[in-house]
Amino acid sequence: MSVRWVTVLAGVLSGVVVWAGMERLPAWPPLRDAYPGLVFGLFLFALCGRTASASTRARLVALGVSLVASVASWRLAVSLFAHWPALPFVLSGALGGAVVGAGCAALWRSRALQVTASLTAAGLLGGVVFQLLDPWLHTFGEHVWSLGLLIEWQTLVLVTATWLRDRAPR
Repeated sequence: MSVRWVTVLAGVLSGVVVWAGMERLPAWPPLRDAYPGLVFGLFLFALCGRTASASTRARLVALGVSLVASVASWRLAVSLFAHWPALPFVLSGALGGAVVGAGCAALWRSRALQVTASLTAAGLLGGVVFQLLDPWLHTFGEHVWSLGLLIEWQTLVLVTATWLRDRAPR
């Protein structure tokens, strides 16, 4: 598998944009609750929003699916993280990946089980990696900790999503 470096850079940029925005957003809960998912959804759409039809309507639907799946993924993962004491990063990462995977499967209308399972596994791997990095990143402070979480998870999920997209039937 050859990883496109543009996808890795997009994952890093997505994480940085989310992190920087969260640092500067007003304390209005609806905006703070949706912002990370909206940003990731835009990156997901930019990289994986290709649909069988190139019509404007199909592109708008693809954008909507990407945004809804990403916001739902973020909110569910954060909620699980807040309420589950054991392995919160692993479970949150897997749940986030599963919701994004379901969105991509609906968007591409092919290989639903493979797409959902692969993105769930990518999210789970992101959670495992962060579970291992968590104590080390905390030594650098809260800002570096949250930046590390956002970058590594979003990059793993975007790389997996683009890899799956490239293998989808045309």
